[in-house]
Amino acid sequence: SAARRSEPPGEKIGPVYSCWRRSRQELEEMSEAAKRLGRVLDGHEEVPDGGEGGGDAAMAQSEAAPPGFCVECKEKVARTRCVQCADDYCRVCFQMQHRKGSRAKHTTTKVSASISRGGAAQSSSEMMDVDEDAPLASFAPEAGSAPGNWFVERAKYIPVRLTMAERKELRLCEAVLSVSDYTSKIDTVGKSKAKRTQAQLQEICAVLTALITASDYNDGRDVVESRQYKDHESRIQDILEIGRRHKIMNPEKMRGEYGKLIYMLQDSVTPEVQHILDMRIVKPITTVHSYLAARGAAAVLEDSLITTATREIIADGVKSRQQLNRESREKHRAIEHLGDKYASRRITDEEVKLCLYSMGDNHSFLTANRDPVDKMIVYLTRLFDPDQIEPGYDLSISGGEDGARLSHSHEKQYYYVLQS
Repeated sequence: SAARRSEPPGEKIGPVYSCWRRSRQELEEMSEAAKRLGRVLDGHEEVPDGGEGGGDAAMAQSEAAPPGFCVECKEKVARTRCVQCADDYCRVCFQMQHRKGSRAKHTTTKVSASISRGGAAQSSSEMMDVDEDAPLASFAPEAGSAPGNWFVERAKYIPVRLTMAERKELRLCEAVLSVSDYTSKIDTVGKSKAKRTQAQLQEICAVLTALITASDYNDGRDVVESRQYKDHESRIQDILEIGRRHKIMNPEKMRGEYGKLIYMLQDSVTPEVQHILDMRIVKPITTVHSYLAARGAAAVLEDSLITTATREIIADGVKSRQQLNRESREKHRAIEHLGDKYASRRITDEEVKLCLYSMGDNHSFLTANRDPVDKMIVYLTRLFDPDQIEPGYDLSISGGEDGARLSHSHEKQYYYVLQS
């Protein structure tokens, strides 16, 4: 009877036996992948050498500019066609590519039509050679008006503010990245592709081991012995996603650590590393839309009160103190009302408020950082002409004069400032 108990379920209970056999096969495959990863990390097995990155170079060369866009930067709408090169350029790239030599003598013609981001052809006179996105904080629906689909689309790109528990994970992520030498050890000259892949695996696993060990010492000890990183895949993804989300909301933070993080994440998804690591450490950013949709509360983004709950209270010198106080109270009441209205078993009122505060943070950031830039672009394009110099409004600079380090003509300086 003891022998019978050690045997797998018989064929007469097929579904149970199939499930048992499938789970055992998955465990064996995971164990084999972990063993192979351990051999690679210890240097007992070499990574197959696929050459010196020839595939990456071929892929980069095969990427062509979208129709109607600049052949050089592939981001701005083409405005000028070089007759000799037979290529279309935006004005800035054409100036940079034809500054000197024989190219400076090339002749050009204007591109009659361009392709907008939506795919419809438009004449060049209908499109400005500037960022086509409107200042979103300024163009948000007015408080009290119907939001339509504006907040639904905008919320797909707004990260959720970190909670107190997530801030604890953020400190862990920053601490591990601050002591990592990932870029210093990977970006060295003379390594073959196989050696580089092995170094990438070693450094990635070192970071993952540190994250797991700092979270739970027993789990870290088990990972060091078994190399079963896949058991902690979800937790690792959450910690690294928190670091990326924090950087998006605070561009001035994590200046050194973020570079290491992004390079590590990029290397981790390459086929060579994925084949041996056998897990993904990258997950999508948690946005307001995905957060609410996962909890069945996406309807809050279409509520008429959301324009009041997320609006920016700006002391512009025109509004009186009483008006500012009234708007602040209206915003607070709208947030409380939406939190109570959409709270359910799947989402609490505090989580609804968290999403509303996140959208308010985004509006404040755009108002303080993007709107001034858009205002200066409007001043530049309306008050200056790149092809004509008005008396007293010459934008040209000369190196060594008035602190200038470059020498630009009026036209070149105009496009240099516009692009910057």
